[in-house]
Amino acid sequence: MNQKIPILSDVLTGLYTDFYELTMIQGYFLEGKKEEKAVFDYFFRSNPYNGGYVIFAGLENMLYLLNNYTFPQESLDYLSRLGFQDEFLKYLADFRFNGDLWSVREGEIVFPNEPIVRVEGNIMETQVIETLL
Repeated sequence: MNQKIPILSDVLTGLYTDFYELTMIQGYFLEGKKEEKAVFDYFFRSNPYNGGYVIFAGLENMLYLLNNYTFPQESLDYLSRLGFQDEFLKYLADFRFNGDLWSVREGEIVFPNEPIVRVEGNIMETQVIETLL
């Protein structure tokens, strides 16, 4: 898991998220709720291509991206131009995902509407990575 994932690792920064997620976590930050605990379960609603099941894959890539998810200075500059507050941007400058992640095993058969990944951590880190996962 130490090697670089081609293409993805150069493109995916903290800006690889919905604008909604960033506005939500700034709200948590400004309300003093940045350390509140949160749990998110990830699942899918239907099998692709009308199949009967899905085989879970991509865990190594997901872990790599979570461990390397940061907000470089050019991303912070962009967010500043959009009106995000300086104190919040200082928080993002030091952002690292420190939560816990549980998942089914790589290669395991999974079905719709069943949790396949669970993320636990503070509300800031669990919310902002939602799009990434």
